[in-house]
Amino acid sequence: INKVYDWLIEKHETIIELSEKQANFVISLEKNWQEKKDRFLSYLLKADFDYALKYANKFIKSPNDIQDFYLKVVQPALYDVGNLWEAGRISVAEEHLATAIVGRVMANIYTHFPKTKKKAKAIVASSPNEFHEMGGRIVADFLEIDGWDVLYLGANVPDQELIKLIKRTKPKLLAISVTMPFNIENAQRIINSVKKLKGVNPKIIVGGIAFNMMPDIYKKIGADFYAYDAKKALEIAGQLKN
Repeated sequence: INKVYDWLIEKHETIIELSEKQANFVISLEKNWQEKKDRFLSYLLKADFDYALKYANKFIKSPNDIQDFYLKVVQPALYDVGNLWEAGRISVAEEHLATAIVGRVMANIYTHFPKTKKKAKAIVASSPNEFHEMGGRIVADFLEIDGWDVLYLGANVPDQELIKLIKRTKPKLLAISVTMPFNIENAQRIINSVKKLKGVNPKIIVGGIAFNMMPDIYKKIGADFYAYDAKKALEIAGQLKN
């Protein structure tokens, strides 16, 4: 332990310098989308679920509108919320509240989904110890709209329980979302376990901020594909469905 402390003291100035240079996660948007995102963000920061939901329902007139709303309004707004929390401008409680409101809005948007015939099966989950789930939820919704039979497991899925479900349901696709870089190792452990299964061979897509920071690492951990956003994940999945 003393050696660790000695290293931290030795590297203290460098660590401070790196932390000051760390860039926020921002999605570049056209002006009209920036305005729509900012408006939705204002409802989240005011903790105004009613107005956030009314805005979503006003925006979404068809299933095609859901993709734009998720990728150009919801996701960048959540990135802004995370950046505000990291900068100390909102509390962790406010950050959690904003995320919870988005979850409730997305649950209501579910009623807009087309009732398409379910085809191939897909499992979508966050890695073990990963408590960020909105990215995976967006992927799950996109897949379901496209006609996939989706099992969405949410955050922090235990290894063995996920493996049991994969063995029982035999999905064609497994999508793993990772936000925090230290959870990539957990995703790799899942992938290694899946690759050892007999009679089950799902294609594995990984995504999330952790992989966006290191786009090529998916190859090293054994995943078949990397998707930088839900739209790319849907594009990849479209090549597998038939």
